[in-house]
Amino acid sequence: MTNPRESLNVIMELVAFVTRYYQVLGKQLVASQQTMAETVHTVMDAIHKLSDTTEARKKEAEQALEQTYLNPDAATTDLVSSIQSSVDDVFEQATASMNGNSQVALAPRAASSTEDSDRLRRFGGQFSKHMESLSTLDDSVKSMLFSMMGALSSDDVIHQRLEHVAMAIAAANVGLNYLLVDFDKRFTPENVSKFKSDLLGYTMRSYTMEDERELFAAAFPTVDPARKAG
Repeated sequence: MTNPRESLNVIMELVAFVTRYYQVLGKQLVASQQTMAETVHTVMDAIHKLSDTTEARKKEAEQALEQTYLNPDAATTDLVSSIQSSVDDVFEQATASMNGNSQVALAPRAASSTEDSDRLRRFGGQFSKHMESLSTLDDSVKSMLFSMMGALSSDDVIHQRLEHVAMAIAAANVGLNYLLVDFDKRFTPENVSKFKSDLLGYTMRSYTMEDERELFAAAFPTVDPARKAG
């Protein structure tokens, strides 16, 4: 290139292009950083919720154990005692029947059978309530784990973004080296224009995510954001 003014214009054009190009790559890195931050936040939030939920269910289970067995109130004591008596009677009748004492085995307990059934149902209701609490814990854990796994799956997205930035930088370096290695002969408006066009086309085709293409096309409107990797 022999015309100094023309050469200066091409250099300024190239510098402006390269500056804008690397600014876009910087924005891609910022997007990766935001994705990483969101991933960490989601995982840590799920861990805290899991810890809080299990701690709450643990306290509920301890309270149920204490109320039912370790320090029961009068009603619960009477209920458990009645159930135990019923169980003892059943075993006594079964033993008597096996020993051939049909009178004991057939001793009627009709008067108390309805009351025992009611007590058993109440006790079963208490037990079901505590079992339901454990079941909801299982559902909560599953939901939190799925949330964590979904967040961690973004690791692939982050990897792709970083890989695309690295490829874009490498492609720019190759093109610039070609122009500068024999500056006097290769640094022409035609070669610079071809470098820009080839680099933009290659970079756009390397993107696999829509937001990457849109961000790139916003900086370089002449590039079609619909162009995907072939």
